[in-house]
Amino acid sequence: MQHGLNEMAIWIGVTHTFQAPPHVRYGSGDEKDDLFCNAVTSAMLTAAEGALQSQKLVRLGMGLGTCNVNCNRDVLTSRGWWKGSNPEGPSDKQVRIVRIEDLEGNVVALWINYAVQSSVLQNSGSLISGGDLAGLVVRTVERQFNDDVVAIWGGVGAAGDQDPLYKADWESIDGVTHAMDEKGAFGLLYMLADRLSTASCAQRRRSLPRNPMVGSSF
Repeated sequence: MQHGLNEMAIWIGVTHTFQAPPHVRYGSGDEKDDLFCNAVTSAMLTAAEGALQSQKLVRLGMGLGTCNVNCNRDVLTSRGWWKGSNPEGPSDKQVRIVRIEDLEGNVVALWINYAVQSSVLQNSGSLISGGDLAGLVVRTVERQFNDDVVAIWGGVGAAGDQDPLYKADWESIDGVTHAMDEKGAFGLLYMLADRLSTASCAQRRRSLPRNPMVGSSF
């Protein structure tokens, strides 16, 4: 393990994005697979090295908010239950934030958890590779802090049980298909990301315990 890190101390948060290259195999020997995997690995190592070089003592706090950018996806069709848009179904709107700050009270990072699948651009025709809704949310949050804070997408709830409230393409239900072009899809993406990033940033002002226990270096 590089840099002496314990592999048990490494945590990976998935975005469940639909805008990543499908079926990429690490170490497959395929030229395109290798190019993609090497680029991702290099970026991860660079980020880790930068974090290790700027370690500091931190303390943790948390905040809870709400945001309406997700939707139940269970729809009853003539042939049984299928995936779609069900605004009347159960939907967890809670935004969960872990705030990491230094001993002077300056925010170092925000860990964001919200139940939504990153599939706004799915089947829109976009060839852009990225994190879809999760990726744009964390980038927007970081810009709110002038890139002095790291925003971390901490999971998608139950791994895709909640769809975005709006998206470019819905599953065909009883022969009816909803579709939108790439330009319209990006409009939806930026609108939803703005809502969720605003709700996330609102939690940065939540106070921490008066005498919080200092954890480990970050």
